[in-house]
Formats: sequence, C-alpha cells, structure tokens
Amino acid sequence: MLNQYLIKFLLILLLLSAESSFAAKITEIERLNAPDDVAFFDENGQQHFITEFDGKTLLLTFWATWCAACTKEMPDLDMLQKDFRKLPFAIIAVSQDFQGIPVIKKYFEKNEIRYLNIYHDYRNQLFNAYAVVGLPTSFLINQEGKIVLSFAGTIDWYSDEIRQMILSHIPGDHPEPKNSYKAPSLNQVIKPNISTHKDTQPLPQPTAAEQTNNSVDTLPDTNIPQQNTKDNNAKN
Repeated sequence: MLNQYLIKFLLILLLLSAESSFAAKITEIERLNAPDDVAFFDENGQQHFITEFDGKTLLLTFWATWCAACTKEMPDLDMLQKDFRKLPFAIIAVSQDFQGIPVIKKYFEKNEIRYLNIYHDYRNQLFNAYAVVGLPTSFLINQEGKIVLSFAGTIDWYSDEIRQMILSHIPGDHPEPKNSYKAPSLNQVIKPNISTHKDTQPLPQPTAAEQTNNSVDTLPDTNIPQQNTKDNNAKN
C-alpha cells in the first residue's frame, strides 16, 4: 500500500517539475464556482476555508519550496500583498510541501516573507479539488466566490498589466496601489558571489527515502480532522 502511494507521489512530483518550466499562461474563466468545502491549514494546524474571506478578492496560489519557479515568485507575491494590503484583497499561498510546516517556515524566514501567511495543503486535498496540474498555479477568485482568472507558470506580479487585471476584480473603485518594484540601479556595486554552487541551486527534490518518511503525516499533532469539510469545522 505504501509502495503504491510512493509511486503515485513520485509521478506527481515529476509532472509538477516538468510543468513548472512551461511558459506563463493566463486564462480567463467564465465565473466557475471555486471549491469552498476543502480545508487548508495554518502553521498551528488550524483548518481554514476560503469562505472565511467572504467579501474579498482572493489570489489562491499553489506552490512548494522544492519548485524553483515557485520560490522565485514568492517574494514578488509578498510585495503584491504588501502593495494591495489596504484593499479588500488577500493572497492565500498554500504550500504542497510533503515535509509540511517546518520547511515552509524555514523558507519564509530565510527569504523574509512578511506579508503572506503560512498555509499548508494537508494530503494535497485542495490541490486535487482545483485540478491543478503544475506548480506554480494561481487562481483569482472574486468576492462572489467565482474563479475568474487562472495563472500557470511564473508570472510577473510587478507587471502593471497583471496588477490591473487583479484590480479590475476587486470590489470598489480603487486607484492602482503603489508598485514596490525597484529596478536595479546602473550604479549599483555588484558584490562577488562567494557562495558555493550548492548554495545557489534551487532546493533539491526529495529522495525516495525522504518521501517514504515524510510523504503524509507531516503536520504537527493538532487534531487534524478525518474529513476536512465545513461540517467538521463547524463542529470544532
């Protein structure tokens, strides 16, 4: 049973790794209902649903620390959340890391991610509910709970065009917020890179042994429900 799960998990990893290298693609969706009955978890193991964010436009992002394209765009998403923080808008970045919260917290601390909250997709249930096929993938969900845009691959979240797309789906007549992007200065002194080759590479993908040990029960023991549904959330 464990071997079958491990093989399936390895196939998913291979698919996601290949998909993450594809060119960015933005697709308009005709107001498809966003699945709202599948829970995701914060760093304390508390479950959440997207319905908690009613009245806000959401950018639901699927990512992982082992996905190079994901780790590249997470700081940009952090700045997007900072720039849009006064608007009825929230970015929900849900990690697919099989090692759970510890590796996510380590990445957030190392890269000084300050404006995004830590969320984890226990057993990839949210991933499956949204039929995601590659990382990174994001969905823009309007205040009515409808998916209106999907973003596949690495997106330039500093782009004025992308930001206008998002802003057009945020309720209210809001001016475009300040863009925190800072272009590199021509006079900037470039320090020599003394890091080792290993340090400059994306986080390695897990070995088979690591997957066997860490592929499932990776969240801390915080009363994870057997079925992550709204009904269970209400009972708790």
